[in-house]
Amino acid sequence: MTRQKWLCIVFVVFIAGVSLVNWLTPGTDFSESENRALQTFPEVNTEKVLSGKFSQEFESYANDQFLLRDGWVGLKTLTSLAMGKKDNGRVFFGRDGYLLEMDSVLNQQQLTRNAQALGAFMAYARQQNPALKLAVVMAPTATGVMTEKLPPLAVTYDQAQAIEQVRAAMPEGVVFPDVLAEMNAHKADDNLYYRTDHHWTTHGAYWAYAQLLTQWGMTPLAQDAFTVRTVSDAFYGTTYSKANLYTIRPDTVVAYDPVTANPCTMKLDGKDTVYDSLYDESFLDKKDKYSYFLGGNHRIYEIDTSVKNGRTLLVLQDSYAHCIIPFLAQHYEKIVVADLRYFLTPVEELLTEYAVTDVLALYNIETFSTEASIGGMLGYF
Repeated sequence: MTRQKWLCIVFVVFIAGVSLVNWLTPGTDFSESENRALQTFPEVNTEKVLSGKFSQEFESYANDQFLLRDGWVGLKTLTSLAMGKKDNGRVFFGRDGYLLEMDSVLNQQQLTRNAQALGAFMAYARQQNPALKLAVVMAPTATGVMTEKLPPLAVTYDQAQAIEQVRAAMPEGVVFPDVLAEMNAHKADDNLYYRTDHHWTTHGAYWAYAQLLTQWGMTPLAQDAFTVRTVSDAFYGTTYSKANLYTIRPDTVVAYDPVTANPCTMKLDGKDTVYDSLYDESFLDKKDKYSYFLGGNHRIYEIDTSVKNGRTLLVLQDSYAHCIIPFLAQHYEKIVVADLRYFLTPVEELLTEYAVTDVLALYNIETFSTEASIGGMLGYF
């Protein structure tokens, strides 16, 4: 038998063996390393088979449940680096250990729809109550701010232009802080974004909070009014999960504790359970340590503080808002936070149900330009 035939036999046996082990090994529903749900074995029925949906789901299942998948993803990343590539198709391999999301192409259609929908909602809210204070914080991502960390010739869209498009869609009287300029002003001397995650850090959130309150005619607390407390020095976030680059050092997560105590309570998703903190320490023992802030993603959060000023803030948000809420809690008696990705009831009902005095929409520009639920929930005004 020729050497080529032996190699073919060995290869076929190897593939068959891996496939058999894959088939016999119990699948998992969730990947801790990628922080996402994995495709389970798809349901088999005539409709799915004929439509081609079964084959699509089975392909996803095979990819997600492949033997030692995390190790193969990491090996692919290391191979890409060795070949001089600047990305792995999901994240840029940036300077100084930054793993930056590949925000390469702007979804112009969704951005336009969401901007128009948010503008219409703000106009509706002002019409219902002319005394409402309204603001929009459109946060740039690390890809738009930490440009000096991007690899050479990295292609990204112009976040400043996209943010300006949102600003132009807002009605008169809506405060719209230039957070991109604020981040650029402080990036040289502060750690504004995680290296291994797509969120801004608590330091970055502080500067956005300070600018928002200043433009709203309020007085933000100075940084020395807080004690900065390290809660974890072992955080590997979402961009790390997309790269599995094991040579990257972890991020540090900090909390800002007010020097003057302001005890807060929180209820989640309309349930009766009352939490006595805005932080969930159980997540510090899990991979998704960013969910330490507010306990992760929920449909609605109801926060009561020790501030007695009769003001209630409604926040329409993505997870960028989670680490800014503890700062805002120093200035409001009540904060209601709504995540439209999980909302099914009319959003405008919150304005009257909670006697809202101030409204803030806070999103990062990448989510705002891609998330269909924003335009879907606000698009009927």
